[in-house]
Amino acid sequence: MVRHLFLGTTLAALVAAVALASAWADSAGGIVPIAVSASAQETFNKQCGACHMAYPPVFLPARSWKAITSDLAHHFGEDASLDKATTKIIADYLMANAADRAPGVPAGVLRGIRPDDVPLRITDTPFWNSVHGNIPAAVIARPEVKTKSNCLGCHSGN
Repeated sequence: MVRHLFLGTTLAALVAAVALASAWADSAGGIVPIAVSASAQETFNKQCGACHMAYPPVFLPARSWKAITSDLAHHFGEDASLDKATTKIIADYLMANAADRAPGVPAGVLRGIRPDDVPLRITDTPFWNSVHGNIPAAVIARPEVKTKSNCLGCHSGN
């Protein structure tokens, strides 16, 4: 049920997406950030992945991750509060591996995001929209997808 939906994708955006995936792929085919502490990544995966996909930090700038982790009591309509120590571990991990801080991130990920922009959703970034912007609403409405933020609805089994 793998669906790669790069409808209307520019060649540059596709190349950037492939380069990004290559930069993050480990030898087992999994996705791992470049600058990472194993325990910080485990904490992130466990805590954030308990409710939703643990999104790769490289898709947002550090200022976005700082904003998201600074108000977990109001996390997209949910209370995702964590103790201060755990929040700091996750925030530090996300910011260290963000699009504007991790080495080797393709320039296209940040293209179109002004220095004063603080996107809070990956799906609101110019990069995401350059790759996925022409996906028909009917595809998003499919039961296995449901929302633009459900990456695994289309990108499962890669």
